[in-house]
Amino acid sequence: MILNELTLLFSLYSKERVKQKFEKILDFTRDAKNIVEKAKIDLNNGTRYYDMAKEAYDNLARQANALYNPIHYMNRSVISVEKEIPKIEDDRLPEAHRHADNLTEKAQNLDNIFKETQGISENALKAVNAYLDIENAIEEAYVAAQQSKEFIDNATSFYDNLNTEIADAIASSNNASQAATNTSQYVELQLKPQLSEAVVKSRKIRSLHEKNKEDLEHIEDFIKKYPVMSYEDLLLEAIKTTEKANQTTDKTVQALGNNYNEVPTQTAEAKQLPKKVDETNRHVLQVEKQLEIIKDKLPKILNDLSSFPMTGRPGRSEDLDERIKKLKQQISLARDIANRIKVGVRFYKNTTLELRNPDNLEQLSTSTKISGYFRTNNTFGLLIYLGNANGTGLRRTKTDDYMALEIENGYPVLTLDIGNGQERILNNKFVADGNWYQFIIERTGLNAKLTIREEIAGGRIKETVGESGLQAPYIIFNLDKNLSKLFVGGYPSEFNMQSTVKQEAFDGEMEEIVVGDTPVSLWNFNSGFENHRGARERNKLVNLSPPTGCRFSGTGFVVIDARRYAHKIRNNIQLNFKTFASEGLLFLYGNATTYIALEIRDGKVLFKYNLGYGTKVFQTVNTYNDGEWHHIEAKRESAEGRLNVDAEEIRGDGAAIQGNALGYSDYFYFGGYVKMHNYSDVTNKGFDGCIDKVDAGNPINLNHNHKAYGIIPGCPVKFARLVSFVKTEPGYIKLDNIHVRNDITMALKFKTNTNNGLIFYLTDKNQASGISLSLVNGKLKLISQRHELVSKEGNFNDSQWHVVSITHNSQVLRLDFDDYEAITTDSAPPSLDILYGNLYIGGIPSNFIAKQGHIASSESFVGCIADATLNGSIINFANSTEKVGDILGTCVLDAKAAPDFDEVPELPPPPELGSFTTLGPQYPTDWGHLDIHPSRGDLGGPHAPSPVKPIISTPPTEPETTRFEEHETTAPTILPEFVTELTSTTTVTVPTTVPTPPPSVVTPRILPKPVTTPAPPPTPEPEPSCALPMHPTPHDEVAGPFYFGTKRFSRIEYDHARGKFRKQFKFSFDIKTNDTSGIIFFTSDKQLDNFIILYMENGYLIYKVRSSKDAGHSLQSADKFNDGEWHNVVLLHNQSMQLVVDDNLQTESKTKAIGKLEVDELFMLGGVREDSQYGLETDVNNVHSFKGCIKNFYMNNKPMEKPRKFDVQPCPENVEEGNFFNSGHLILKPRYTVGEEIDIKMDIKPRNVTGLLLTVHGKRDYLVLEMVHGGIKFTVENGKGPITTTFSPERTHYLCDGHWHTIQAFKSKNIVGLSVDNKIMPSVVGDYRSKSTDTGGALFLGSHRVINKVRGITARVPFLGCIRNIRINNEPIIIMQSMRRGEVTVGQCPTN
Repeated sequence: MILNELTLLFSLYSKERVKQKFEKILDFTRDAKNIVEKAKIDLNNGTRYYDMAKEAYDNLARQANALYNPIHYMNRSVISVEKEIPKIEDDRLPEAHRHADNLTEKAQNLDNIFKETQGISENALKAVNAYLDIENAIEEAYVAAQQSKEFIDNATSFYDNLNTEIADAIASSNNASQAATNTSQYVELQLKPQLSEAVVKSRKIRSLHEKNKEDLEHIEDFIKKYPVMSYEDLLLEAIKTTEKANQTTDKTVQALGNNYNEVPTQTAEAKQLPKKVDETNRHVLQVEKQLEIIKDKLPKILNDLSSFPMTGRPGRSEDLDERIKKLKQQISLARDIANRIKVGVRFYKNTTLELRNPDNLEQLSTSTKISGYFRTNNTFGLLIYLGNANGTGLRRTKTDDYMALEIENGYPVLTLDIGNGQERILNNKFVADGNWYQFIIERTGLNAKLTIREEIAGGRIKETVGESGLQAPYIIFNLDKNLSKLFVGGYPSEFNMQSTVKQEAFDGEMEEIVVGDTPVSLWNFNSGFENHRGARERNKLVNLSPPTGCRFSGTGFVVIDARRYAHKIRNNIQLNFKTFASEGLLFLYGNATTYIALEIRDGKVLFKYNLGYGTKVFQTVNTYNDGEWHHIEAKRESAEGRLNVDAEEIRGDGAAIQGNALGYSDYFYFGGYVKMHNYSDVTNKGFDGCIDKVDAGNPINLNHNHKAYGIIPGCPVKFARLVSFVKTEPGYIKLDNIHVRNDITMALKFKTNTNNGLIFYLTDKNQASGISLSLVNGKLKLISQRHELVSKEGNFNDSQWHVVSITHNSQVLRLDFDDYEAITTDSAPPSLDILYGNLYIGGIPSNFIAKQGHIASSESFVGCIADATLNGSIINFANSTEKVGDILGTCVLDAKAAPDFDEVPELPPPPELGSFTTLGPQYPTDWGHLDIHPSRGDLGGPHAPSPVKPIISTPPTEPETTRFEEHETTAPTILPEFVTELTSTTTVTVPTTVPTPPPSVVTPRILPKPVTTPAPPPTPEPEPSCALPMHPTPHDEVAGPFYFGTKRFSRIEYDHARGKFRKQFKFSFDIKTNDTSGIIFFTSDKQLDNFIILYMENGYLIYKVRSSKDAGHSLQSADKFNDGEWHNVVLLHNQSMQLVVDDNLQTESKTKAIGKLEVDELFMLGGVREDSQYGLETDVNNVHSFKGCIKNFYMNNKPMEKPRKFDVQPCPENVEEGNFFNSGHLILKPRYTVGEEIDIKMDIKPRNVTGLLLTVHGKRDYLVLEMVHGGIKFTVENGKGPITTTFSPERTHYLCDGHWHTIQAFKSKNIVGLSVDNKIMPSVVGDYRSKSTDTGGALFLGSHRVINKVRGITARVPFLGCIRNIRINNEPIIIMQSMRRGEVTVGQCPTN
């Protein structure tokens, strides 16, 4: 009884206290609100006053800046003009008259001399003529001086008022000068002793030099012993010697250590470094020469070794090629490291230096750029020479082209000859004053420019430009990597230099030579004399913010020490990138069982990680290979992740994975991998583009790396000068607003292996005028205003680069090719005038019909086009207004593969980090502000779990269930304030996976932090009465069927054989297609000497087997099998070869089958890799992927397992023609203007009642066609308000009944109309004052790139279902794979 009363009193007392506290809180809240309101008023007033003050201050600053230059100029003018006026009036004018008379007499004498020495006195004549103008110039100066005097008198008073301010400025300048003097004394007193200390440190390098010398003597002894030693021992000894030389090189670089980065303060040590590098270079060169000698004798060596008994040294001869390859790769890597040495060279009058030609040398043929830094006090000198000695005689050339930059009388002069005779470009900047300058040589086509950059007061950069047009017609700078020479600062006397190059040497300093966009180190040289003295690093034109990123070549990589970054449980990778490439590896970290990766594939960004049991994938819908900068932020916390691209959040694939932590590894890899990694679902293709601003928890400077190859520091601007087109996806590039006034010069280079194709077509909108270049039966055919020029030769389809130049003007129509031959018309061609024309490159649109007689071939070009210029302007293919099927930045005919270097060396073990588990169920976290209690510390080893703290929870209640995609989580309800601790375990149900992870341990549950960014609304589930399900019936992920041909190298790979197959085998599969050609099955060795292939050609099946010891056999089926039906195909190889289709023997070899096939254990279904394609072209006519379905792949009657899929899609059993949209969209036109009229038709078969069908937007106007709650809505905005018409069926699910429905929507000025299944809706009339729909954005079908943000749309979900027969303005739209974005199946539509 007493207890109850006490409880009641306590309860009442508690309620009263709570009530009082609430009242206090309300009072505080009201006070705080009043304070906030007052603060807002004060803040607004303060902001207004601040803006007013800032505006007044800015006006005052602008006025002060505007007065500075006039005052300064006036001050100088007052003094100089006042002094000069009396002299001009009294003395100089009569003297000038007399001098002019004398000059006139001398001019007459010089004119007589000129007639006799006309060939050598051009400059003298110009000088005489210039003096003849002096009299007139002085008269004009006299008048100007009189006028200036009046102005000066008026300005004198104003000038006097400013004297005080000028005096203050002079005092400030004196103070700055004194500070500079103090700094100079600090350098002399403080830094000079450090230089002396660096000299002492250099003794270690001197000892390394002695070791290098011993290595060189060892190589010489090896050469002397060459006739005595056997071929095999000789080769092995050369390999060992080379390895020692490489080790010595590595030791040298390591010995430099931090001293290398402190070159400006340790110049004494740097002076010794060049000598050591010189020695190392000589070692490498000698080894390369030995390798060439051995390579010539390698066939005999192999023959000799093959005759030796196998018991002696088994496998040694088979390993020789691999070892030589490894040696060359190591030399290539050493060269790349040497190229990044930025130490300059001190040149003397007897210095000669020949640098090693960069790999990109021959790419400079039509567009050349060379730059470097220099300083000198000498008024004459040779800075750089690139070209061919007299008498070199390169193939298919008539001249020995060259380019030389000299200093004459203190002024830079560029001399060049590319086949049109000597030409000179003078720059008017005097450079022989001991200051640092940068020269930049640029040539594109017939335009050349010489720029001199200097740093002036205030750290500003000033450029002085000399520019000139070059003589026609030749435009190719013929260079050869092996025969052309690159000299810097001087050349040897034995070189047969052109007589027009007057200077022989350079006295001064140079550094940082760049050829194209490739740095060429002054220490990576072929030969030199007196070139071993380093230069003190320049103190001008210095980038005070050195780059943290770099450009990757597509075959390169950067390796970063990862040990100081925490990445086991959580990752936060951020980086910026830009590229034109469609595929490439951005980032990779992992070990044998776990990894995390970022990559580009099909232009999309993919974020992947695998923690031991399944892969989590985040993939963007949009593409980002547009050559612009994009920002990626990829986060992982245990098994949960997030991906943001350009601040847009990307959802994952929804699949739950197991695991908790990444395994340990030493390195991060950026832009590529050192060798081929073994993560099957991560690309091995190197990144071609720029990466910068990398952060993995701490900022990462990619240029401060552990190892790198194929990179350029910073990110030089890269135009899309190169475009490729492939046969399987014909395309073109369109550029508009081209103006030509009967004077056109166009140049480009191309490479192809096909006979016919349109290279370019330039015409106006009505095709009244036009000029085109085509390939017809391997010959070039130029047509301009129906006048034709045809090359005599017909081998322009030889897969080699060819350069063409076209000239059309009032005198001639001319076609030059390869600077070797030219053809012209006999008479002047008709006038070619084009206004607002269109230039098509590589082909024309399918709905565009060229006027008869304007083009020689309507076939699309297949191959590569590069370095195109129009009237001297470079064409940037990335700036095209319309493009289809283009591949920017790479040539598909170039077999470009990354070097297969050894793994980077092991580092010392890192310090121990915290213990984490890779096992157990995972949950979303709040990204690191809550701690995770580790339960195991061995990444899965047998350790007992760590104890878990007691957890506070709410009283028992009914458990709540939250559904996450494919698993359910059941947990007690937790109060938000207690999210850090729990009292009970959490159970997760996950679908069974293989392998099954070990039993999970107790893991604390951490509730997710609320996400503030709104997620896009999910696609609504279809109504029960829709005839078709939202998603087609799933198919077997192992057996198929799979649909191939969506991309160029679509295929499935298997690397596990099911039984023996090198002597006898049986392969079988089911195929279905309507196409006529494509590869169905392929396996081979690396060299393609042994292979098995089945492909279709003209509907027939062709089965080929070849070995290195036998030319092989080929079988062709008797019937065609491209009838759209399933067929079972069996390939047999035992006593004979047999091809069996549908249990019927189609054909059998008449001879005995080939013996043992040395093929690799890699089997490709439906297509081949890119590197295999080019090797098969001689054996197979059509090497593209199979376009159709394949299922039930068996080997020796056993099903093939563990498929690795590349660009394949499910192939439903029941399909029909159409395009299936599943959260993706098509871009029908990159830019589209609706204008006053449009007529849209399409057939649809939806699986939902709501979805966006078609849309295009402008800055203000738009057009939208969409499904809304079972009806059709058509909206047009002309600028005066939306005009809308709708179709509302009687039944909500009328349109999703499983049948095709025809939609027609039209707009004529301010009237819109709609028809569904021939049921015409009433037209709607809008405001008559606005009739045109001024759009200019992309024309989207099925969805929109930013469907949640774009205006005018009611259906904020993508269309789900099939669309076919799209016509716009009665013109059919041909759907191509390049239009696809996201989950869209082009060409096939499931019916189940």
